[in-house]
Amino acid sequence: PNVLICEGATEAGFARGVYAHAEESNPQLITAVATADAGGEASLVSHATAFAELGYRTAMFCDYDTKLDLSRLPSTTTLIRCDDSKCTEQQVIGALSQDGLRLVLEHGLANSTLQSVVDALVSRGCSSSIVEMIRERNPLRPGELTLARNALWQLAKKEGTKWFKSTTGGEILAEIALRDRDAV
Repeated sequence: PNVLICEGATEAGFARGVYAHAEESNPQLITAVATADAGGEASLVSHATAFAELGYRTAMFCDYDTKLDLSRLPSTTTLIRCDDSKCTEQQVIGALSQDGLRLVLEHGLANSTLQSVVDALVSRGCSSSIVEMIRERNPLRPGELTLARNALWQLAKKEGTKWFKSTTGGEILAEIALRDRDAV
């Protein structure tokens, strides 16, 4: 019995999306791991501790945008964590290619108008011409790609349940990351 305790809905959905992809490649994995949403940082360590004390092989998946107290985490629990100071959206979107950023943008546009997304990205340092270049698949220079990544993760995080702050949103984020990885 293996349990992955996820900080919240985004992380739970992301883990389930990655795991579903792995199951497609190897159907024997279908019952190897169960995911559990801790419902936020405040309950994360206690959930992981409870499962570990019940004898489950336990791992914990969380972002790193706050100072989480890990002092009570059992030493047998594996910690899977974003890089220092990064939330899950920032970690994933920050690693995407330009095509992956286009997929994030398309997902955001499914929930909002083009103008509202462009305005929000411009307010976060990404020009409307960069947004148009992403949409039209025109190559970006490295600095433009960095601006686009930073603006997109900030917007994705702010937009809450409209983008990735749900289990389904996390699954979509995983799908985008996996499609981007497979395209490289």
